[in-house]
Amino acid sequence: MDDREATLTDAEHQSLAARYGASVRVWELNGRRFALRKPKRGEWQAHKCDAGSADPTTKADAQVQLARTVLVPIDPSGSVDVERAAFDALGEEYPALLDLLGALAEGLAAGPLAVREVKPPPSTPLV
Repeated sequence: MDDREATLTDAEHQSLAARYGASVRVWELNGRRFALRKPKRGEWQAHKCDAGSADPTTKADAQVQLARTVLVPIDPSGSVDVERAAFDALGEEYPALLDLLGALAEGLAAGPLAVREVKPPPSTPLV
């Protein structure tokens, strides 16, 4: 495995952001880069249904399926099918890495987490 820092070229970054929005993220696992876009509302709802399923296999694989759903090609001429095949191959060799990508996909759905309480000014009397 390469010890160099994993980076995108400026052209790759600009292309991904133009195609999938600024929230798209790329991670390198076992020497291969995977790009994940932010889940859409319907995809997130389907994920929540899978995560709450009575079927233990569906429930256990919910994060993995979310990650597989939001995989996108880094190269504009690439295909989602090729990305999914690489994702599946990674899972055959290192199954837990798919769970890691699933957790990262869930993080994308949460957004930047810019949530904070808005408090009244200090001079406001308590009611």
